[in-house]
Amino acid sequence: YGAAFAVSDLYLDIPEALGDVNGVIDALWSGVPVISCKNAISNHSQSNSLQLWFSASVIIAAKIGVELISNSLIEYENNAIQLISDVGKLALLRATLMQSIAASTTNSYLHPSSNLAPLFEHSKRVFEFELALKQMYQSYPHLQNFKIDTYNDFQKKKNTNIKEII
Repeated sequence: YGAAFAVSDLYLDIPEALGDVNGVIDALWSGVPVISCKNAISNHSQSNSLQLWFSASVIIAAKIGVELISNSLIEYENNAIQLISDVGKLALLRATLMQSIAASTTNSYLHPSSNLAPLFEHSKRVFEFELALKQMYQSYPHLQNFKIDTYNDFQKKKNTNIKEII
């Protein structure tokens, strides 16, 4: 499944497949541009609209362009044909994604001037979550006997028996 992204130029989030949000995320994290249609109505039901909106929001979070999100099936088809025919634009989109992915592996969240796409800010989210946990911990003095391990602390204990961690 993942190897297919290495040879893919474009990922089509097919409305009839109920908006494959996981596939969209996997494609974007593999550097493959995605086209989605947020307002398509399936022949089977309207239940896919929420998943399609999720897919659209993931594309927006990747900061690769709202023009990749179509409002109708006709627009979706036209966008796919136009984009697959424009090798230069595909290369630019792929380069933008790869640059975001590369930047996400650094501590860019520590630099406020960073313009990292929200989809790729996982390090920042981990940092913010750990900070929130520490602040909650410090707000309750009766919990001071407990130690909170950060992700880095856990990495140091990789060879430790899981029962000791719990």
